[in-house]
Amino acid sequence: MADCENAEMGRFSPHPSEQGASAGSESRPTTTAVRAPAVSVVIPFAGGCSDAERMLANLGDIRLRPGDEAIVADNTPGGIVADLALPAGWRVEAARGEGSPARARNAGALAARGDWLLFVDSDCQARPDLVERHVRRVPPDDCAIVGGAVVGAAGQSALVARYARTHNHLEGSVPIAHPFLVYVLPGNALVRRSAWRSLGGFLDGILDAEGVDFAWRAQGAGWSVAFNGDAVVEREHPESARALWHRTIVTRAGAVWMHRRWPEADLSRVPWPAMLARSTLAAPALLLAGRRDLAAMKLLDTLVAAGILAGRLRSNRAHEWTPRTPSGVARVPVHVWCDRFPVVSETFVVNETRELETLGHSVQVRAAARPEHPTLGVHDVRVRYLEDDTRLERAAALVRLVARHPLRCLRDRLGHRRWARHEPPARLRELAPAVLALEREPGARIHVHFAAGMALSAMRASRIAGRPWSLTAHAYDIYLQPANLAEKLRAAQFVTSGCDYTVRDLAAIAGPGRVHKIIMGVDPELFRRSMTHVDRGTVIAIGRLVEKKGFLHLVRAAADPVLLHVLERLVIVGDGPLRGALEAEARRLGIAERVHLAGRLEVDEIRAGLESAAVLAMPCVVAADGDRDSMPVVVKEAMAMETPVVVTDEVGLPELVRPEFGRVVAPADPHALAVALAELLTLPADRRAAMGRAARVHVIEHAHVRAWTARLSDLLEAASRRT
Repeated sequence: MADCENAEMGRFSPHPSEQGASAGSESRPTTTAVRAPAVSVVIPFAGGCSDAERMLANLGDIRLRPGDEAIVADNTPGGIVADLALPAGWRVEAARGEGSPARARNAGALAARGDWLLFVDSDCQARPDLVERHVRRVPPDDCAIVGGAVVGAAGQSALVARYARTHNHLEGSVPIAHPFLVYVLPGNALVRRSAWRSLGGFLDGILDAEGVDFAWRAQGAGWSVAFNGDAVVEREHPESARALWHRTIVTRAGAVWMHRRWPEADLSRVPWPAMLARSTLAAPALLLAGRRDLAAMKLLDTLVAAGILAGRLRSNRAHEWTPRTPSGVARVPVHVWCDRFPVVSETFVVNETRELETLGHSVQVRAAARPEHPTLGVHDVRVRYLEDDTRLERAAALVRLVARHPLRCLRDRLGHRRWARHEPPARLRELAPAVLALEREPGARIHVHFAAGMALSAMRASRIAGRPWSLTAHAYDIYLQPANLAEKLRAAQFVTSGCDYTVRDLAAIAGPGRVHKIIMGVDPELFRRSMTHVDRGTVIAIGRLVEKKGFLHLVRAAADPVLLHVLERLVIVGDGPLRGALEAEARRLGIAERVHLAGRLEVDEIRAGLESAAVLAMPCVVAADGDRDSMPVVVKEAMAMETPVVVTDEVGLPELVRPEFGRVVAPADPHALAVALAELLTLPADRRAAMGRAARVHVIEHAHVRAWTARLSDLLEAASRRT
């Protein structure tokens, strides 16, 4: 910690626990003297008109260099900041849907253009040269976050403010050396925009601790965190007992939530009973001794200890604003259950949810947890997470559920041993709040994505609440992890899957008439080409770096002489356990300079990649463990973008691709793959453009998300009428 505290002015000091932790950190210099990057100052705001005026008075003098900008992320329902006169270079971005700092930070960052995002909280005071002090030295390439100092405002003499200062409630003058991982306060933090995007931003839906979680996820992904003690902002300590009480509760609720998400960090243990006992006993004695100021401090200790207890019982869930009203004729309410949401590789869940609402369904998503790297920009979908429920909420819900359905809950408990042979069932107390929410909405039913994980929970919830449920099975949950699959298929009111191949296999288990084909469609308006085809030799592949995607065969195909002489670049988008193996294979074959592993990209970046590529390759195979794809959505997205495709004759892909716009080759055959790719790459650009147009027409006719969601909606309506 001393290295950080004694950091030279304008230099970056990683915390000692971070030194040598990431690749190349020992040899990389701490500072880099290069041109300062463009910075987008993002100011999350929530409050009233007087708070907005105070924000402008405290932060309005921040100097913006050419290329810099300042964005106020207005997290108020009425859009207060939009009515104010802003300094030059400032603009307002609405942060809608929920009241939380994370939502505001993400909304501002999504609208930002700078290479770096400087998050400054609206209740801080900053010197005009804050941006210059932050970028005086450019951080090393592996650094995602540079924390600036957050110190107490000078001149506060109120008792509560002095108490908060002596107890270091801001803790932001140095990086915080938690035994698990270092973190910095997000109220004055410079964040690399590419790192923010790769991590999926801050986690929405929570009131506090989003900055700690973001810093820890960044370090878990291989990024480092640094500290710049020369970039300072001031923040006022609370000056009333009420403000101190509220801040203590919110902070402790965030710490308890972090403990549930990061149990190895052990953030929730604070000796509040001893603190409460000592302060309660000491305050009267000090008062009798005439030491009134110290007695008052001890009484504030009592208040804080009680606040810590209250925070342990309070939810860290953000306040959800009024959800949008479904358009059209009202249809059956649907609770969509899934393991994690929103997942980048599962955009079909988001698309389907939006389309169901458009068709008149009231939809809310119930997910077990947030993914490590969420999809950005999913602000319009109502989501509740099981991981957000507190112990008190779960216990109270369990008592009510058992009192309401004692025999059903007993039967559920008796089924645990049978289910546990194949997968660990969730505790009933973890499901109880979601089951009660289902019962509170008249006519609501469950539709679950994937037959593993939450499918078992959905089946149990349906039996306890007496509400119908349905299931969409995909691929890994059918072939790799078919846990309790037969019971789930027979218990669901109906089952859907995305291609004839999987429907056939599911029907063999579930019985005739119970399984329906519902293709995971695409939105052709979202995936629409904006530029003409160019005559270049770029092949793109998109998916998780796992065996079933067949990317190892694609790398070998790229080294085949048939393809090598026309291939300019092979871009593989995605991340996963085979990244190292793919890099090693490209080096072994001598084509490392032509193979680019782009990592995880967001939807807009994927669209741009599909548009700039000549061909999409999707060389799926059946993995050694039986895992396989069904009909990858990215192939349909490429077709909507008018990009020709080369796929393998595996699972549902031959059902989709036609010779007019693509090629189908044998799986696990690099030479056949090379021949097909070379054929399309050598076609004139206008010929590939014609193939692309044919692909778009086909995908609109046969895989439009609106048409297939309408079919699902009809199934939901018909099934609900039968109950």
